[in-house]
Amino acid sequence: MVLGRRGGKVAPPETAVMDLRHACVSTWLAAGVPLTQCAEWAGHSVAVLHQIYAKVVAGLEAAAHERIERALGWSGETGGRMGGEHPDSAGPDRTEPDES
Repeated sequence: MVLGRRGGKVAPPETAVMDLRHACVSTWLAAGVPLTQCAEWAGHSVAVLHQIYAKVVAGLEAAAHERIERALGWSGETGGRMGGEHPDSAGPDRTEPDES
């Protein structure tokens, strides 16, 4: 540990660089940069990226579902969430097709 100007402990420069690197890769992932691109920029394989940034990647699930729903043209009024009601499913104002 290195002492700061006011006697407080300051992380060694190499620790600060790794913290900045981790923050950078986490920001890329949160911004939706594909895993393969983040891995390339960080100098990792995708497998290593998953190991190191698993919590960041797991936290992006809701955002990924929202992007999928927008791509499919589903809006909040249709029931939303993946695994939830599909716009083509029967709901309170819809009827099942007549199978006769």
